[in-house]
Amino acid sequence: MAAPAFRAVGTAANTATRATNITPGMPTGWAADDIAIMYAAISIIGSSPLVPPSFQAADPTGWTKIDEATINNGTNTRGVRAAWYWRRLVDLDASPNLQMQNNGSGGTSYCLQAAIAAYPGCITSGDPWDVKNVTSSTGGTSVSIPGVTTTVADTRVILAIGTDNDNTVTSQSTTDPGALTENFDLVTTTGSDAGVSGASAAKASTGATGDGTATMLSTNPRVLWLIALKPPAVGGGPAPPVGKGLPLLGVGR
Repeated sequence: MAAPAFRAVGTAANTATRATNITPGMPTGWAADDIAIMYAAISIIGSSPLVPPSFQAADPTGWTKIDEATINNGTNTRGVRAAWYWRRLVDLDASPNLQMQNNGSGGTSYCLQAAIAAYPGCITSGDPWDVKNVTSSTGGTSVSIPGVTTTVADTRVILAIGTDNDNTVTSQSTTDPGALTENFDLVTTTGSDAGVSGASAAKASTGATGDGTATMLSTNPRVLWLIALKPPAVGGGPAPPVGKGLPLLGVGR
């Protein structure tokens, strides 16, 4: 069975103003039953006690938050909060709105940035992931996240990073499936310059991925996310209704 694939990422949206909606674009060519993941990051510049603003209290309509984490640098002058939301797309779907709340503390500059990526070939019911993990770090340009252990074959392993200050990402990899293809790395000069990135590859067998690793442009704070998307269940389709299956031998027509 083929693993889920990366289809495309839509146009990113961003704002430096709290309590203001952004509407990231839908990925080109998306189709019903694609799994859409919205990658979102809030960055903040200021002074201690520094707390990045929260994402809106309620998830966008029809979307569900998978994970969220936050971290500040050691001097409490920069911070980032990142989250990931998902939806199984249906015909005529439209882009959701997202905003950062008018809260947090210590900030003098802010930025919310989000983008939506689509992944075809995933399981068509229930949560689309097999296993996942989230962590955060600051200091150094080499970063890592503890690996996950897949329980089904043919998954798509994604390493995502939410950052601040135009902190671009290179050289994403795991032990298995190995090097990850960078699907997008989106930064902005809006406000405090939040960024989102995603890299992925197909993992054919079950078992440990090993740690996810990447190289960052700077030492500024970042949140890392590792997830494995599941393929469709084997033989998972519904049984044919009575009288609609194969013809019975000996039964007249």
